[in-house]
Amino acid sequence: MIYVPIPENMSDIARLCAAVDRPVNGLAAGPYLQHSVADFAAAGVRRISLGSAIARATHRLIDDAMGAMLDDGEFAPLRHSMSGAKTDEMLA
Repeated sequence: MIYVPIPENMSDIARLCAAVDRPVNGLAAGPYLQHSVADFAAAGVRRISLGSAIARATHRLIDDAMGAMLDDGEFAPLRHSMSGAKTDEMLA
């Protein structure tokens, strides 16, 4: 496996993918969150890692919900929760 510094833009990623004969793993983080799966694929990326992005999105939801409950006495953010049935379906 070859490790390189994070490329500065999607064009750099495309050049990297074209320069190697191995599958390239991209990281959807920082400025690359503005790009789509199709953008990564067009650059030649074969697999996209999320790192801690899902956990951090969950942490944001928790922080927003707790702020609404403790600061404002509101439960509005909880209305966007996923049902238990959907969670069970995903875990099956």
